[in-house]
Amino acid sequence: GDAAVKEPWRVAVSLLEEAGLMELPAANAAICGMKNRLSQTEQYKLPAVQKMLLQNVSCIPSSGMGRLFDGASALLGICVSADYEGEGAVLLEAAAEETEEKYSFIVMPGNIFDWRPMICELLEDLERGAGAGICAAKFMNTLVEAAACITAGIAEETKIQNVVLSGGVFQNQYLLERLCDRLSGQGLPVYIHHAVSPNDEGICLGQAAVAAARFTR
Repeated sequence: GDAAVKEPWRVAVSLLEEAGLMELPAANAAICGMKNRLSQTEQYKLPAVQKMLLQNVSCIPSSGMGRLFDGASALLGICVSADYEGEGAVLLEAAAEETEEKYSFIVMPGNIFDWRPMICELLEDLERGAGAGICAAKFMNTLVEAAACITAGIAEETKIQNVVLSGGVFQNQYLLERLCDRLSGQGLPVYIHHAVSPNDEGICLGQAAVAAARFTR
C-alpha cells in the first residue's frame, strides 16, 4: 500500500515475483544491489516483504503506472527509497539516455498491457552490465509503444479517433512528446493539458466542477 510508495524497492521485489523471476541469479543480484542502498531498517524489512509476497499476505494489487515506474527505478538502482511521491519516476526520466531500443511486451485480450516480458528483458540487460540510463530509456520507449498499440486497437474497435492524454504519468515529458508523435503519425488527433496539470490538480478541478453543477441544479 502506502509503504510501497515511500519504499519503491518493495515494488521492485513484487515485479520480480509477479514475473516469475525470483529464482534467477540475475534477480538475486538485483535484490542484493538494492539491499546495498537500503538503510539498516529497510534491510531488516526485505526478507519479511519477500515472505509476504510468497504467501500473498497483505499484498495490495495496483494497476497504477506510477508503481511500475517505481519498481523499474528501484531495480535500476536509481531510486530505492523515495522522499516524495513519484521521485522514482522523476529520477528515471532524468536518467534516460538516447536510444530508440525497446523491450518486448504483450497486449492481452481486453487491451491489457502485460509488462512481464519487459521486466524479464530489463533484468537480462542488468545482468549483461547495461547502464541504467539506456535501460531507463528502453523502459519508457516500451511504454510508448504499448500505449500506441493499445490506443490504435481501441480506435479501430470503437471508431473514436480523438485521443486525450491525462493522468500524472503524463507529467513525464519523455513519454508525452514521444507518444504524441507516435499517435499523430497514426493519424489520431491528440489532446493534452495546457492550463491545468494532468496530475491531482486536474482531478480536484474536475471534482469542483461536478460539485458546482450539482449545486446549481
